[in-house]
Amino acid sequence: MRLSETSDVRNGASGALGSLSTLRLVDFHGLPITRLTVDWAAGVLTIDIGAGDGEVAIRSSGLRRLSVVWAVPGAPSQPISRVDVGHEKLNIEIQGGGHISIEASSIEMPDRH
Repeated sequence: MRLSETSDVRNGASGALGSLSTLRLVDFHGLPITRLTVDWAAGVLTIDIGAGDGEVAIRSSGLRRLSVVWAVPGAPSQPISRVDVGHEKLNIEIQGGGHISIEASSIEMPDRH
């Protein structure tokens, strides 16, 4: 599902992404991030997330900003606490204090509810 094709909930949320007129909460709670890949030249980011039936991926293109805080480097991936998606923005909070924040022209979320 391409974010620009979804109907986002309008709730004026604020937080790590700042104030957004549209914000969509995606349910990845408790799943681990297994891989984060950046194609620097192409400006493409892929975040692979372990699911009970395999892996799903969040893909973004036109990457403009990437921030990764890994609370425990070298330790196994901690489960995801929360995923917030807004217009050209994505924030993933990881249990234990880490987070991934991106800005990109396109963010594609897998279907998961």
